[in-house]
Amino acid sequence: MLKNYIKIAWRNLVKEKGYTAINIASLAIGVGVFLFMLLLYQYATNYDSFYKEGDRIYRVIDHVHTRDGSEVNTAKTPWKWGPALKEQFPGVENYVRFLIRGKSITYQNDTFNIAVSYVDSSFFDVFQLPLRLGDPQTALAGTGKAVLSPAIAKMLFGNKNPMGRVIQIEKKSYEVTGVLKKIPPNSSIDYDLLVSASNIGTQEMASIDNWEKHDIYT
Repeated sequence: MLKNYIKIAWRNLVKEKGYTAINIASLAIGVGVFLFMLLLYQYATNYDSFYKEGDRIYRVIDHVHTRDGSEVNTAKTPWKWGPALKEQFPGVENYVRFLIRGKSITYQNDTFNIAVSYVDSSFFDVFQLPLRLGDPQTALAGTGKAVLSPAIAKMLFGNKNPMGRVIQIEKKSYEVTGVLKKIPPNSSIDYDLLVSASNIGTQEMASIDNWEKHDIYT
């Protein structure tokens, strides 16, 4: 009986080729759109979910009243906010700030423009990102140390071991002390090249170290 049903269905499909093609194409498109939306939903809802204890990490948003009377929410905050929040709010256990600047990076005879993130020494305490190479307790301790993403390490050094090699950031020497493991693409922060905030120059620190300059992610 089932065999007869299959034969009848097949004959009808062959007989109405145009109608069959339209239905199959419509079904394929529908399934494709559904799968795409499902993957997009999973990608969006899992944003930053790879962080250990990520439910305890919050990005500070500043609600700004502009001079023309409008209101704007911005993820950039003043430099002073991090320590002030920890000091005044008992619920704040720790903080880490990001000052991101495009910098000229040189290794041997090659020069690249890379986004450098100047971060507090608490970076690995808050985000607990795994390192492929290096020790998170010391990788960003002090000046003149740099932690690279796998992509930047590959771009600068190819297949060579980057640990201990020296790069120039705006003509200042930095030793490579760590390489991150690959970060999922659904991260709200890019970690191309990390250095300690203690490396921020005097002139730039004078520019950002006030209550009105919105230049930092906290």
